[in-house]
Amino acid sequence: METRPLLALVRVIAATVVLVALGSDIASQSGYGSHELVTTLSYFTVQSNLIGAAVLLLAAARWRHEPTPALDWLRGGAVVYLVVTMVIYNVLLATGDPMTWTNAVVHVLFPIYLVIDWIVDPPRSRIGRRRALLWLAYPTAYLAYTFIRGALVGWYPYPFFDLNANSVATVVAYTAGLYVFGLLVIAGVTLSGNWLWERRRSAGPAVVTGVDGA
Repeated sequence: METRPLLALVRVIAATVVLVALGSDIASQSGYGSHELVTTLSYFTVQSNLIGAAVLLLAAARWRHEPTPALDWLRGGAVVYLVVTMVIYNVLLATGDPMTWTNAVVHVLFPIYLVIDWIVDPPRSRIGRRRALLWLAYPTAYLAYTFIRGALVGWYPYPFFDLNANSVATVVAYTAGLYVFGLLVIAGVTLSGNWLWERRRSAGPAVVTGVDGA
């Protein structure tokens, strides 16, 4: 039985659900002006979920074609960002109060789905170390944006980045810790992807492989 159409449909549904959840949160800020809209879009959670939804829709649109190494890389990056989102929220930010449905979607359900999607439809190409480390480019750009905007407007999206409430040393320590955790997640996604790739390659000659890139 051909599973690609079904997988594409599930990806579209998952992306639609997360976009509706994000849209609900954004719409709730629409009455407060463009500044609040920019503030909402400045959360890593919002951005990482938008990236995940876009990657899923791209993968779904290409269901008739074999995935390319570039698409494998994009999917892996989305998994990294959403796993970080899920863990950091639930470890450092969750208050213990009942979650709203939108919070449950963007902080738990969608990240878990991306991990399952990665396992169910593993990459067709090996992900080398250098390619994997490029996943740090977006979080690094996000941090630069966060601190520059924070210095200009006096607001930071997360308490551990807040230079108004914490010392520079504290913020640097949190940032370094997040980088270390991000590297661990990158290692996990890379190793799992490459292990699944090896299994796929050994399964038969129909497998499409890619270059190492290490």
